Amino acid sequence: MKRTEKTRSEPSRSASKRESDAPLWLQEQVYAPKKQRTMDLVRRSIERLLKERQRISLASIAAMSKTIDPTGQGVSESAVLNNEEARTLYEQRRSWKGSPRRASSTTAKVRTTRISTKGDRDQEQARQRYLRFSKAELVDRLLTVESAYAEQEQRWLEQQDEILTWRLRAEQAEGGLSKLAGSRQREKNGPEVLSVMICLNEPEKRKEDIVDPAELLQRMNVLHQTTFAFNEKYPDGEQGAFVVTDHLNRRWVLKWAPGARNLQWMQGAKTVTDLLRSLSYPAPYYLLIGKIPEGIYSIQSVLPGFPLRTLTPTLLARLLELNELQVGRAIPDRKDWHQEVINTVLVGGDGYCLHASLQQHSQGTADLLHTLQTLVMVHQNEPHRTNDIVHGDFHHSNILMHDEQISGIVDWDGSFAGDCIFDIATLLFYSYDVVEVRERLWEYALERVSLKLLSMYFAHLILRQVDWSLRYHDHTTSERYITRGQMLLQEITHRSHSTR
Repeated sequence: MKRTEKTRSEPSRSASKRESDAPLWLQEQVYAPKKQRTMDLVRRSIERLLKERQRISLASIAAMSKTIDPTGQGVSESAVLNNEEARTLYEQRRSWKGSPRRASSTTAKVRTTRISTKGDRDQEQARQRYLRFSKAELVDRLLTVESAYAEQEQRWLEQQDEILTWRLRAEQAEGGLSKLAGSRQREKNGPEVLSVMICLNEPEKRKEDIVDPAELLQRMNVLHQTTFAFNEKYPDGEQGAFVVTDHLNRRWVLKWAPGARNLQWMQGAKTVTDLLRSLSYPAPYYLLIGKIPEGIYSIQSVLPGFPLRTLTPTLLARLLELNELQVGRAIPDRKDWHQEVINTVLVGGDGYCLHASLQQHSQGTADLLHTLQTLVMVHQNEPHRTNDIVHGDFHHSNILMHDEQISGIVDWDGSFAGDCIFDIATLLFYSYDVVEVRERLWEYALERVSLKLLSMYFAHLILRQVDWSLRYHDHTTSERYITRGQMLLQEITHRSHSTR
């Protein structure tokens, strides 16, 4: 019995090894869905706990997950610990951070009337004494008992979190020692130690997913019996987009998403663009889509023109027309963008919208994050559309211009279902310095959605851009977007007061 209890309370050290040694089909069909289910339930549980202003701990996550899981099973504490992503999310969001808690004023008052009770007291005598109490005395007594119980439970939870913290530290130290011991058994450990350090310092990047574009193209040609040749990388954009040519020297776009696994999602992007093109929307054509162990790739048509540098009022009318074409056109089974906005601001995103960068940069950015979370928490239930096509990244670099006309909208791989006014909010955010364009976009958006809903969209956009700039851009760029975010929040406050 003791052995069973110990197994349930401690994370299995062989779980990750067992999964990594399993056949590929078993990893994809069994382990991967289980890991994703755990991560989804943990993320949703933390979101609910934040919304209800409850304490975030392993116990509270496990309990909350059972209430939101349709099957009622939820996730166990050990499942959270054994799932690397879920454990990282828990460690980032848990309430206890290692510092002692200060007693509240209510607790202080209760301590002045501490009840001393013996475990072997005469129960009948105690019962008769309580029957002689007035209602007010009984209420005071009950409040004192409840407060004492809550304090005791709080102390127990903090002790459990402290035990977990030290256990995690011990596991990390043990893993580091094992790797060091293994490296010393080899003849030369210099390069290998360096590669281990790189892996430990950059957990977001999987070394096995790094593929040279020329090698990728060669493997793709073999799989599809094509003869594409590598040309160059597109200078714009943060992700992998390359110019390739076919046997007739026609230019195509090779998009590469390292680490991506959901081929069906990319095929959904093709369905979206096929639908839009049927409406004369200037979207690219997906020639082929494929998957290799390192990620997902696609070959798309090249649209004429170059990325838009400055949005003028003359061009704005056409972009608003295109936005109207997205209304009510969402395809089935596309992810809900509204929920993604909420999750990223309250909990954090997958590789973007990370909270740590703002929390660690300065007190100003930490306060900015708190303000954004408060906005979303207050307005997250605001009515919104759910069946529009949402591009999700509708900014200047993805808008092409040719002969002084809008010639294309690219990068639909991350499109969602939801409210297409989010794309207008994105355009407003990145055109904020052009006053005439900014005011027209505000007018257009507020004719269709509430200011409360727009403020949620801006909260996501501010977090997304500031986080990305802090991690990948220079100081000047980061400060520009931090300032823009603060100005936008001030304008939201001003407009809110004006409408009252």
